[in-house]
Amino acid sequence: MKISISCPEISCLAKQEILISDFVDEYIYKLNCECGHENKILLKNSKHDVLFTISLNAIHDGYFREAIASLSASLERYYEFIIHLFMSTQKTDDECVLFDNANNIQTDNNYYWQLMSSQSERQLGAFIALWAFKFGEKPKLLNPNNNYGVKLRNEVVHKGKIPTRDECIKFGDAVLDIIRYCENKISNDYNRTRVDLIFEKVRKTEKDSILTMSSALADALKSEMSFWDCIERQHQIRKIMLNQSSVLKEYV
Repeated sequence: MKISISCPEISCLAKQEILISDFVDEYIYKLNCECGHENKILLKNSKHDVLFTISLNAIHDGYFREAIASLSASLERYYEFIIHLFMSTQKTDDECVLFDNANNIQTDNNYYWQLMSSQSERQLGAFIALWAFKFGEKPKLLNPNNNYGVKLRNEVVHKGKIPTRDECIKFGDAVLDIIRYCENKISNDYNRTRVDLIFEKVRKTEKDSILTMSSALADALKSEMSFWDCIERQHQIRKIMLNQSSVLKEYV
């Protein structure tokens, strides 16, 4: 899994100097270009977006088990993002904010999040409760009964099942449907809060420049793209990366 980053120095921008890096968990990329410029670049994309992208690359490369695991993690981190979004509009003091390291937002007072940060079932319960409180309806979740929902996820993650490409595609469609439904539901009421969270992330992070990664998930949320369309879109992004750098001749 690679990301392409442009050196922000004017001299390198004119030469279209492209830096290639593996993804890192800290969201800060420290890279030196061929001209010797030292760059500290912040990736603005959320953790669930990055994990979704990793799953697309895994399917393209034939790593179906890893794709299911990344999709499952992407959905869990999306639930975490929604919890944070809702709580940020209701905070009464510093301790009421549920901040997540996954989205690179740091606070000293995160007691409430610590109670559930390592327990996905608690996070899911918090998401369900907050969603019901906000919208008066049960949230859209993975189906626990069919072969392409919770059952498939548990068999892959906990029992070592090796899924087929078709199972990955159908599981990906289920995850994408959930994220799309939630995004459509919150888009009108929480856009300002989302912008504020991004600003907070940028403000509290030492960086030289800010990068937003091209995202098949972001494209899908603006249209009716299927999960298969997302895979094709990510393949196009990889081809663009190949054309930008001689480092990735074996990547696409």
